[in-house]
Amino acid sequence: MKSKRFQQRVRTIGIGLGLGTILFASWACTAFDPEFGEIGVPEVRTVRDQAAQTDAIIELRLSQLLGEALRSQEVDCWIVVWETENLDPLVPLLTLSGTAPDGRAALLLCADEVGSSTRVALGSGLEANDGAYDLVEVEGDDLAGALSERVAARDPRRIAVNRSPGYPLSDGLSATNEDWLLQALGPSLAERMMPSGPLVEEWLSRHLDVELPLFGEAARLTVGLLEQVLSDEHIVAAGTSVTDLAWAARQVARDMGLSVAVQPQVYLQRSGPSLEETGSAGLDVLLQTGDLVFLTVGLEYLGYVTHYGRWVYMLHEEEVQAPEWVMEGLAAVADDLEAALPELQSGRGAEQIRGSLMAGIGNGGADSLVLGRVGFLVDHGLVPSEASPDQAVALLWQSDPALQAGGLVTVAVGRRWPEQSWQEAGVWLSLLESATVGPEGARLVVPPQRVPYLID
Repeated sequence: MKSKRFQQRVRTIGIGLGLGTILFASWACTAFDPEFGEIGVPEVRTVRDQAAQTDAIIELRLSQLLGEALRSQEVDCWIVVWETENLDPLVPLLTLSGTAPDGRAALLLCADEVGSSTRVALGSGLEANDGAYDLVEVEGDDLAGALSERVAARDPRRIAVNRSPGYPLSDGLSATNEDWLLQALGPSLAERMMPSGPLVEEWLSRHLDVELPLFGEAARLTVGLLEQVLSDEHIVAAGTSVTDLAWAARQVARDMGLSVAVQPQVYLQRSGPSLEETGSAGLDVLLQTGDLVFLTVGLEYLGYVTHYGRWVYMLHEEEVQAPEWVMEGLAAVADDLEAALPELQSGRGAEQIRGSLMAGIGNGGADSLVLGRVGFLVDHGLVPSEASPDQAVALLWQSDPALQAGGLVTVAVGRRWPEQSWQEAGVWLSLLESATVGPEGARLVVPPQRVPYLID
């Protein structure tokens, strides 16, 4: 498809979700991207609208997904205890905006036989959660008794708590609060406690249909940010360094009113001796004409963490497009990515997925493929670097629940392109994308990059 240069922002009204309206737009930029005009970049919502949208999704996830995840992991009750000064990272995923406990607070989330969940919020300052939880207003020493009474009444066999050394997101129960919880429950109930890691991972990997357009909104904003940064507004040959580019990504995110969740990373490919060979690998290298640069960044938006990467080629004075091998190599990696997607079917577990993908690795195709689950406010920080042969296919999740229809995965695929005129061992090319999982395979949220942006 022929390249297009964007000179102005074009706004059109998009899809109404009932929970809010997505606004699509194209951002002004001097970079070339032949497909970006078909992607569209949404307007950043106001802080109030973002909070309202996130709260609505939290309520829906609690009412429609939590009970099923509890039963799937054979967890009868899940207890989350925190204080303002000892905030568990899962609390923002379980409570609504405006939650401001006075002292210690607790959530009790239990599976019901009818396929739903019972949810109780105990403490002071939890009024914002009325409707999402049954509120129990207690303070000080009364909290321990109120929690113990309700747990004992249910007589759960397995009680999940957020102490999971292998899964940091569900390891947020402080030592002080753990001691308090052990005393509050007593020896009999305390013996039934178990790490919440597998439960948290499964719950966060489940998604409602209404969430997918919202993640798409976050994904398009991330690609829009990358397009702005990888332009001659921020890149000047022999004047912009690798560190400058990373800081430009942070600055653009701030200017857009967005929060950086996965810090920018810059990967530089250059003709001639490798940066390691020249001793420049750990230095702040200046970009120059002829460089091929890959920038990755992740944003937090509407309760989701995205992670995307995009390539830019810095034209020599006489050039009007990237070298042919760059175009062919990047298109080949995109083909590798799309060829792997049919294997990501709902109902398949990690080992089954790994086995089916291993069959397609090498043999003239991709050299590595890394998958991470994407959950509500979760990203596994994929690094699109080279993988050793025994790690050619890596799946970055701890437990092995099957992929869910409508679930989200982040995919990093890479191959060494045999361009000896640049590097004797060839040039490493990667793509970092996200996809939704369906019964017949996965589908990319945003079209993959097949042609690099250009800086003239």
